[in-house]
Amino acid sequence: MRTISQYAEFKEIINQDEQMIVKFFADWCPDCAKMDNWIDPIVDEYHDITWYKINRDQVPEAATENDVMGIPSLLIFENGKKTAHLHSANTKTPEAVKAFLQENFANKKTPDVDREFFLYMGSPFSQEFCIFTFFDWC
Repeated sequence: MRTISQYAEFKEIINQDEQMIVKFFADWCPDCAKMDNWIDPIVDEYHDITWYKINRDQVPEAATENDVMGIPSLLIFENGKKTAHLHSANTKTPEAVKAFLQENFANKKTPDVDREFFLYMGSPFSQEFCIFTFFDWC
């Protein structure tokens, strides 16, 4: 997660033509420290999305203009616009953060394999089927 340390840098980054996640935090925040203990595997899982972090006390303009009232908060930006905001009350668990990301990036997440094959079991009219990849059977 790359750190944003100035307001001009923040504006330049969020105006890019790609979706990104910006985590607002503060050094004194106990919930931010707790999140730091479990966020890395989630960042790894969503490695195709660029992640940034910004200290709301060092760059208060960014927090104010995006209605960041509590921390930690996760915001999604694209083309300079905030498209989603996970408020601090909902950032307490990895499950809540994953649900937020799944909701907002359901079609964006890069699959672990490039291609899936479908194998129909039973008769051609059977509703039962199995999905398998190059590496796994279901």
